[in-house]
Amino acid sequence: MEGEGGTLTGASGTLAGMVASAATSMTSGTTNSDPSLQTRTATPSVESLLPSVSFTLADGSLTGALSPERASMHYRGKESLASLGLGLGYFKPEIGSSMAGGQLELATMLGKQFALGSTLALFNDRRDLVFNTVWQLPDSGFRFKASGGYLWGNQNFNFPSGEANIDLGQFSYSLATQYILNDSAETGKLQSIGLSAWGAQASQKSTADAPRFFMQETATDYLTMSDPLKLSEGRLLGAAADAQVALYSSLVVKGSLGYEQICYPFSDGTRELSQSLYYSIDLFSEPFSSLFFGAGYRSGAGENRITIMAEIANWQLSAFHNEGQNGVADNNGMMLTCRLLLPGGKQKSSLAQRMKPTRSSDTANLLADALLRPAQLPHSFLAKVDPTAVTLAATISKTGLPGGATVNIEGDVFVTVGSGSPAITGVTRNGSPYGYAALLTTTPAQVVIHTRQFPEPTGTSDTWLISCTDSLSAAWLVTIILKK
Repeated sequence: MEGEGGTLTGASGTLAGMVASAATSMTSGTTNSDPSLQTRTATPSVESLLPSVSFTLADGSLTGALSPERASMHYRGKESLASLGLGLGYFKPEIGSSMAGGQLELATMLGKQFALGSTLALFNDRRDLVFNTVWQLPDSGFRFKASGGYLWGNQNFNFPSGEANIDLGQFSYSLATQYILNDSAETGKLQSIGLSAWGAQASQKSTADAPRFFMQETATDYLTMSDPLKLSEGRLLGAAADAQVALYSSLVVKGSLGYEQICYPFSDGTRELSQSLYYSIDLFSEPFSSLFFGAGYRSGAGENRITIMAEIANWQLSAFHNEGQNGVADNNGMMLTCRLLLPGGKQKSSLAQRMKPTRSSDTANLLADALLRPAQLPHSFLAKVDPTAVTLAATISKTGLPGGATVNIEGDVFVTVGSGSPAITGVTRNGSPYGYAALLTTTPAQVVIHTRQFPEPTGTSDTWLISCTDSLSAAWLVTIILKK
């Protein structure tokens, strides 16, 4: 072995000498042939002359350095700094087809006491964005949470003139304060109590192809109705007292009891106010160390909602059913989400300990709260059809008409006259002759009355008389009353 080692050493030395000799020769040749190249090689780069900036965050847990040539960052703490989630889901509205979509979740710590979080759900006709801020008041038992949401998209409604797809938006908010009773108890006692208040306001963004027209019939008249496809935009307000109890180390219950109201204003100046007792209960269990399960129910003036969820490792499957109240539409949905806590790590404490807010800094608990969508924020658009917005466009007297009358969505009225092939001989407005070229046309069997082309009534109403004959030269008179 020694001989082999010596041989290798000798060979290495010989090879090193050859490399050094070649390098010396190349350097010498370069120096003699191009003196300026040696100067450029020896000159330091601009980046190397700039200073390196070091930083320290999270009380020394996160350190790093930034410079034009390199960047580095190191984490040497046990606390979580951020949470990230991605999901795939399914949503089914009460009216319309189901749709697939996804969800993005992100939460981060700002210091040790303040967390920011946001969730964004994206579907074909529905988008839901929620921002949460959570602040743990230092050296006290108080925690504050403020949330804001915006729901926007399209929804089908059954109007008097038929179904239509309407573009909507809806702002919502929630303010909550929580008081942590103690830091030591794990089971059998209240973990926290609190108060919360919330609200939401829907807004109609479009009216589809409005106005639409449809026909109503009485014993004496055909009524042409104008439907502007208008919705009543609901406004929701609520408040409740909240509590969290750890019944066992693996069983936690959250509950709320309060009041909720929803108000719908209508076009005729009236409004509909619905008031209700608000209550919610959520049950969380960890029957096995690898399985986390949750179920909840809430009831209020806007909607009754059932939710269930199961979580294994970083994966969570959740589902909900909304039963709309007081005109709010139903819907259902599911979501499969993968969540990552950064930096990661196994949770060794019990469920009751992990869910219990603490008076000291607990970044994992704050991040989880920052990603939690407040249960009070509605999942449905708070809007319903405003029947008082429908107006009477024209009244056509049945007197003397042998056939029926129909109307299309543009407001054109088709009146059957006698034996067909009608010919218009004259038109009067409130007893005075009137040019009718743009107001009336004929088909082989009917007179077509273009109600949208008629001028505004001079008073509360105008009476129009249309004189015509049929194929047998019989005279007919069509009476139309137009009202403001």
